[in-house]
Amino acid sequence: MCRFFLLHTKGCFHSFPYLHLIAVKEEYRGQGIGRKLIDYLENVVCADAHRLFLVVADFNPEAKRFYEKNGYRQVGEIPGLYREGITEYIMMKEK
Repeated sequence: MCRFFLLHTKGCFHSFPYLHLIAVKEEYRGQGIGRKLIDYLENVVCADAHRLFLVVADFNPEAKRFYEKNGYRQVGEIPGLYREGITEYIMMKEK
C-alpha cells in the first residue's frame, strides 16, 4: 500500500507547517487512510503547531472537500502558482 506525506515544518511564512503533498494510492482511497495520515500529521508531527497550511488545485475538488471535511478552510487563492491557468487554493486549519 502506497501512502505518504511531505511536510515542511516552517514552510508557510517561515512559521507554520506546510503540507506540501499527501498521497494514497488510488485503489486504497476511501478507506480512511488519508484521514489517518492527517491525524498523525496534526496530532503527532505537528502537535505544537496552532495553524497548518496547504494548497489544493482548482481541478481537484475531491481533495478540497476532503480537507474541508477535516477542518481546513480556504483562506486565499493564487492563480498560476505552479501552472498557468490553474488556481491553487490556500487552505488553513487552526487547532
